[in-house]
Amino acid sequence: MEQSKTKEQKKVNAYTCGTCGQNTIIKHRDQGVTPMFLDCFHCGNRAVSHMYKVPQDLEHHLVAFKPKDKAEWKLYRKYLKSYYQNEPEVDNKMLDNMINASKLHIKKGGVVMVSSSQLTI
Repeated sequence: MEQSKTKEQKKVNAYTCGTCGQNTIIKHRDQGVTPMFLDCFHCGNRAVSHMYKVPQDLEHHLVAFKPKDKAEWKLYRKYLKSYYQNEPEVDNKMLDNMINASKLHIKKGGVVMVSSSQLTI
């Protein structure tokens, strides 16, 4: 079944936080599955998806993508390492496990996300 043009063009989604009320904005470089809920970019509490029913010109905080080569996988690993830098149990073996889980997630239709300051689209 072919996707409609409207669906293909919607690349920006917003998640509103139930605690601080701010939005976390994600822009897709690549199509793929994203979660219904995520941690608020501003306060870390739970934010709920708007299901892409938002203006498509919003400034974004995160980029959703499928790493296309070794350099992008390295970028994603570096991002994870930075994200979990204050978690002593997150060592290289755990990072390897996270990367392997991310590869499986992508194989099944998902995408991964990084801060828009890490990957410009």
